[in-house]
Amino acid sequence: MENQFQLPGRIFFADDDEDDRDLLEDVLEVLYPKVIVKGFKDGLELLNELMVPIDELPKIIFLDLNMPRLNGIEFLTEIRKSEMLKSISIVILTTSSSPIDLMRCQNLGVHKFLTKPNSYQKWLELIKSTVSELFKAKS
Repeated sequence: MENQFQLPGRIFFADDDEDDRDLLEDVLEVLYPKVIVKGFKDGLELLNELMVPIDELPKIIFLDLNMPRLNGIEFLTEIRKSEMLKSISIVILTTSSSPIDLMRCQNLGVHKFLTKPNSYQKWLELIKSTVSELFKAKS
């Protein structure tokens, strides 16, 4: 298991699918029990949370693309305008495999574009390798 003390204090995620939110929260809490994990129903709810002063911003946000109110692309566009928020690592976690979605996200500076896995074990492996890769890159 990863060394907990080298991980960020917070990981946020946004997904309108309740089952996917519950699954991702469970995976993150199993892998990183010392990290504060917080989920949101859509990009607007997450953006509103980030605009309120908090002690520590998340270092990583896992973001679905297809959400109501403020989708992933709209969310990315908004936070990339903010000096305070643009350094957060964004990982797209979606069912989309569209090359157009991938290109749009890359143009907005996402760190990873991932397709949601189809088993719990694959979720564990994908999240663990992604978080590990992002923190090796920042070291």
